[in-house]
Amino acid sequence: MYQGGSAVGLVLGAAVVYFGGWQSVFYSAIPVSLILLFLLWKVIPKFPTAPQEGKDKNTSDSAPKRHGKVIDIPGVITMVLTTSTFMLCFTFLGKGSEGVGLFWTFLGIGLASMAAFFFIEKRSESPLINLKLAFHRIIRVGNISYLMLGIVQYIIFSTIPTLGQTPEPYGFGMTTLEVGLLQLPQALVFVALGPIAGMLAVKHGSSRFIVPGSIIMCIGIVALLAFHSTSGQVASVLILFAVGGAFVTLSANVIIWFTPPGSTGVVSATYSTMRIIGGAIGPVIAGMFMALFTSPMQTPEGVTSSVPNTMAFNAIFLFGAIISLSLVALMFIMKRRALKMGMPSNK
Repeated sequence: MYQGGSAVGLVLGAAVVYFGGWQSVFYSAIPVSLILLFLLWKVIPKFPTAPQEGKDKNTSDSAPKRHGKVIDIPGVITMVLTTSTFMLCFTFLGKGSEGVGLFWTFLGIGLASMAAFFFIEKRSESPLINLKLAFHRIIRVGNISYLMLGIVQYIIFSTIPTLGQTPEPYGFGMTTLEVGLLQLPQALVFVALGPIAGMLAVKHGSSRFIVPGSIIMCIGIVALLAFHSTSGQVASVLILFAVGGAFVTLSANVIIWFTPPGSTGVVSATYSTMRIIGGAIGPVIAGMFMALFTSPMQTPEGVTSSVPNTMAFNAIFLFGAIISLSLVALMFIMKRRALKMGMPSNK
């Protein structure tokens, strides 16, 4: 449903911008946030915070003790610094020769902060990420998979609106509202398939669907690379992308099956964070290609400006196809390891 919410947000956001201007996006988020806070307060059950310790039959790693409400501030700072500096690397890479110096500067800062993050987490009594669990054979693959999933999904989510609004012949010359409607079929599929995928996983097992789902997603992105010259082609191919994405997320059930009972919250937060990081990286990569490959175009008012050209969109979709191929490989590895390590095929 997370993916469904993301896709629906693109459609609703386009309508809000069209009728109320871009500023209204931020105002419209206020009541939604208040409703969400109310639902969290009323619906989410309250659990005791007493220290717990557990051990799972599938792994020798004990669940970490919980030390109350301790926040790993140094870990948070170094993780944010690492993520933001690596994203800045992609941003300045898109500026060509003008951004070379800053690219190498931020790359050095990013590598140093990443090393500091691992150093801090290894020695922290209440780590932001439990490294022993994070490097478990299944959980490690799952975290990388969710990072790749976030990158490829948000590359598509951020590129399609630009493709729709870019003037012809490089784009479709659509209004904001038309771009939202272009993504409506994808959003509906995401929302509809979320519960269906869950029910199929309960009946037949999650591991049966993660590989086919990743293959369908990959086919969708490859098809998008080949067929994106009309809005009808794009809308149709995005449905394939949505179908595959709905089933790839069932890999979370495989991860949780190998997680010690007392650590499910930490592990689920980790792979969710990886997808969020991927979601932040994806648009930056797309923006890099859009900045690298541009063509001059004159507006009706007589102003000449640079817009992303065909090469930019082809490069973005090709990069997305490569990432989705890596996701197929990761799903194969996860399923094979899970079955070898004792997970029943119907789980």
